[in-house]
Amino acid sequence: MLHSDTISFLTELKNNNNRIWFEANRQRYETVRQYAQAFATTMLEELQSIDSYLAGVKPKDCLFRIHRDIRFSNDKSPYKTHIGIIFTPNRRYAEHAGYYLHIEPDNCFIGGGIYMPSSNLVKQIRTEIAHSCDEISAILSNPNFTTYFSDFDYEDGLFLKKPPQGYSNSHPCIEWLKLKSFTVSKNFDHQIIKSTDLKNFALNHFKAIKPLNDFLNQSIHW
Repeated sequence: MLHSDTISFLTELKNNNNRIWFEANRQRYETVRQYAQAFATTMLEELQSIDSYLAGVKPKDCLFRIHRDIRFSNDKSPYKTHIGIIFTPNRRYAEHAGYYLHIEPDNCFIGGGIYMPSSNLVKQIRTEIAHSCDEISAILSNPNFTTYFSDFDYEDGLFLKKPPQGYSNSHPCIEWLKLKSFTVSKNFDHQIIKSTDLKNFALNHFKAIKPLNDFLNQSIHW
């Protein structure tokens, strides 16, 4: 489980996103972070036992920093108002498929896949989908997957309106071939983060994602 103050802390941080407030509440943050790190460590051990792509990943690599990179952003708020926990090789989440847990007031979600890969990797994944349409269809229609997720995410800006070059609208997997990001996700009630069921909740969702991640990772030639 995560610390019971996690959502309250993040809610207050959203309303007081400045260094003065953060420093006054640093001990609260450190407690929240320690619980999140302990959870990430436990989950990583579980995932490494079933996913060889995660061999060598360290627990410290799984928890995102709370400090925002504001160098190229118009929003100069110094802190993120969510906790992100990711399990992917060397945190190269744009190069490998992985697993992700997002904790944010009124916007908690769990998911996985590969987010916004390079154009070269997108081409490789599309090629694999096009040549293995039956395989990816079977993965996404398997009850082990559909119990937890419905389909790929279709986010604005990450989905082509027209077929990519070299493919036609008649291709049986054309909707998946239009994707520029290959992720699945599901929102959940933040109350579960305080429950001892959080581990099993996350692990069951991640196990459902694993065949999809295997397909995506095997599609990519580094």
